[in-house]
Amino acid sequence: MVRLRNMNENGAKNFNKVEIGDLELYFSYETCVGFRTAKTGLVVSENIWGNTTGKHLNWLDGGRKESRVPNDEFEKQLKELLESRGL
Repeated sequence: MVRLRNMNENGAKNFNKVEIGDLELYFSYETCVGFRTAKTGLVVSENIWGNTTGKHLNWLDGGRKESRVPNDEFEKQLKELLESRGL
């Protein structure tokens, strides 16, 4: 089952979560900036975008910038995860 959840309750406009089974994908505008599974836990990209996406990242991980993954590594992990699930 696929569910879309608008994350705007904290004033986070254009911040959404898509749930596909146990997979959670977090989007700032149309860009996936984070994901979570039981196996991986929360994985969040470093901010290579602007201030608004930076706010979305802070809401997602509580501002723990030191735990963010370099964007190229994030993209690699995300691609492997999606492919492993046939997405």
